[in-house]
Formats: sequence, C-alpha cells, structure tokens
Amino acid sequence: MRKYRCCCALFLLCGNAFGQPAPRQEFEAAVIKLNTSGQTDASFKILPSGLFSATNIRMIDIFQFAFKVRDETTVGAPGWFNTDRFDITGRAQANSKEDTFREMLGTLLIQELKLKVHIQPTEMSAYALVVGKGGPKLQPAAGTGEPECQPVGEQGAQFGGAHRACTNLKMSDLAEALPDLARAYVDKTVVDQTGLTGSYDFRLDWAGRNIIDTVGGLTMFGAVEKLGLKLEEKKLTLPVVVIDHVERLAQN
Repeated sequence: MRKYRCCCALFLLCGNAFGQPAPRQEFEAAVIKLNTSGQTDASFKILPSGLFSATNIRMIDIFQFAFKVRDETTVGAPGWFNTDRFDITGRAQANSKEDTFREMLGTLLIQELKLKVHIQPTEMSAYALVVGKGGPKLQPAAGTGEPECQPVGEQGAQFGGAHRACTNLKMSDLAEALPDLARAYVDKTVVDQTGLTGSYDFRLDWAGRNIIDTVGGLTMFGAVEKLGLKLEEKKLTLPVVVIDHVERLAQN
C-alpha cells in the first residue's frame, strides 16, 4: 500500500530545498541481475525478516514501486524497461517498513544503473478522493500494523465479484490502492482530498466491469460511495518523474 507520497520519495531522490543531496537508505547487501529464463511469471515479496526478493520483474515495475509513480506519471523510460527482466535480492533490518524498501530499491537503481531523474509538475486528468455528501461511513482501525487489503471469501463472477477486507488504511493508502484493485474502472492516479487523517477498517465489494452486466453488484465507484466517499475526475497538477539518464544492465 502507499499513500500518494511520491513527492516524499522523489524529494529524497532529487535533494532537499537547498540543492544538497539528501542521505538515502541502502540495503545491507543487494544483488541485481538480468533474468534470461524467457519466462513471464514473476514474483515479488517483502518478508518480516528484512529480505526483499523480486524474481523475473520488469524494470518499469521496480522503478514505479521504488519511486511511487504510475505509467501516467513516468516519462522517458527506455524500451528495455518493459522487456528486460531482473532478479533482485536485498537485505534490510527486520520489520522494516515498506517505504524503507522503496527508498533502498531507488538507491540500488541510482547506484547500479546510474539512474538520474528530475520532477516536472504536470497538469493531467486524475481522480480526487473526497468525502461524500452524507459524510464518511468508516470504522476507526481496531489495531495497528501495515495497511493492507486482503481477499475475503470466494472471489469471481459466481461469488458476486471481488471482496477485500482493508485494515489500518489511511485515505491516502486507499487512494493509492484503488487503481491497482480495479484498473478497469480507476484508470488514473487517485489523490486523497478527503481531509481525513485517521486509519480505518472497512470492506470493499465490487463486480468487475466485464461481469457487472451479468452478475450485478457495485462498480468500484459504487463501492467507494458505500463508504461515504466519492471519486471525482479533475484536472490536477501531479509530480511527473522524467528519466534523464539510465544505463542498461549488462548480461553477466
């Protein structure tokens, strides 16, 4: 999960307001290498032990995870970002936060691929997550821990679509998660404009665009409105990451 906090990650990448490079966290040990298996299956995991492992991952996916950006806020990625696949392992301290792994991955790309970027604020179509007219219908989080949305119950058309139990989510986390959960509906960056600062537990139930006409149920927009929230399409100025330089990893 991620808040729409790419500005924070990019601030660390590009330096502070006085033009001095900000210190970046690094893996205790890390290896990145080309995967030449020819397979398309990929895996990605972060373990409580502090181990990061990505297998057969495209560079575009690693880059966007590291710097909290999406396709529409990434400019200048070379073609091989979408074709070359990589295996990456890294070791951090146990129980490190997700944002720590993101920053460490960004540092690895800067070091190993000589990555250089700059931020270009750009006006584009996006969704603003706002509070609906009736106010939010959200339960304060019952516990603590990393924000997550896990499948609950049976999934698929015969079971009414998709069902997620979300725990410990801030609204910024929900804004970030929505395009990943239902890209067929939410095909743009979502920015939290609810003004809500707490963490919440709630459930999302929706039917995919390809099955809703046959099984009924809610669209993702309807599922959000059930929480007392709303997605409004707006023109917003977002930080776009422009890749100025990156070097292709040579095959070992």
